[in-house]
Amino acid sequence: MLRKNKKEEMPFAYYLAKYAGLDPAEVTARLGEDVTFDGEAFGLSFLGRPYRLAWPDYAIESPDAAALALRKMPAQTFLLRYLERGQQIPFGGAWLNFRQLPWGEVYVKTFSGRCLGRAAGVFGNALPAFSDACRALGGAPIPGADAGFELPVIGPYRIRILLWAGDDEFPASAQILYSDQFTCGFTAEDSVVAAELLLDSLCGQLPRK
Repeated sequence: MLRKNKKEEMPFAYYLAKYAGLDPAEVTARLGEDVTFDGEAFGLSFLGRPYRLAWPDYAIESPDAAALALRKMPAQTFLLRYLERGQQIPFGGAWLNFRQLPWGEVYVKTFSGRCLGRAAGVFGNALPAFSDACRALGGAPIPGADAGFELPVIGPYRIRILLWAGDDEFPASAQILYSDQFTCGFTAEDSVVAAELLLDSLCGQLPRK
């Protein structure tokens, strides 16, 4: 069941109101082969899980009953925003930290607390669990840290998470890198949300205590 509050409901309601007015032909032409339309629903992958979004009367489903967007309203808002204004931008080959994104410097404090601090706190001393969670979402291991993975977000957009384990002298630390299309495809606020939702999805893969 979706947990609701005004902060989540207002943006969701705004984009839901626009949803029925989408032109499926325009959406699929703009977003390319990563988004399909079968006459009744859009199909796309988000954070390593497939979704089907009925149109024009909105409903969301996934063959994975635990898929994040089925239970988290900000994830559904992210999908609606992507269908309404997303862009298919080829990867240019560069990986950027958050400060390198447009307006990233303005939001870096928020990003550091909600994303970097959370990644290090949850996974920094649980690297095997982190690796298992990343692989479950279709992530691929990368070098450069004690544990690092490149993970799909949506369409061609990808995020890399790198972790360094803590020890007696230094606490665990993390770095999050964005594929360079984020500079044009998403606002800084959306880039924070993308990383936050990815971490939510990874945490959802952890064994329940």
